[in-house]
Amino acid sequence: MQEKDIFARVKALGFPIDQYVLIGGALEVYDIRKANDLDFVATPELFAKLKSEGWKDCDCIYCQKGFKKMLRSEEVDILSEYSVDNTFIIPTDQLLKNSSIINGVRVVSLVDLMNWKKAAGRPKDLADVELISKFLADKKS
Repeated sequence: MQEKDIFARVKALGFPIDQYVLIGGALEVYDIRKANDLDFVATPELFAKLKSEGWKDCDCIYCQKGFKKMLRSEEVDILSEYSVDNTFIIPTDQLLKNSSIINGVRVVSLVDLMNWKKAAGRPKDLADVELISKFLADKKS
């Protein structure tokens, strides 16, 4: 069976285009690197709808500590906000405003994604910051 491309995977979920931003998977949309799973930030309305439809609450340590709320299904995470602990946050309305629609998928801006990854500071995020920086530099030249 052929693997679906990132656009088909997102569209298959049927989320309203004005109620989500693709975060995890964005680098594949921008053709920077392949994504493994999909992560979204959802509006409060979509988050509540998905929860009522049976999406499961995440029980990771960050969610248990109350830093954020997250719903999970196989290979898809839905975040209630775009934050790193309580130290960095981009409000969902601002995230939506800054996002772009590419091939029918609403995707986080590379600037917002890079700022979040810098704040997270994990080795994999810092590696992505380098990839994003190179991508943006190459686009300017």
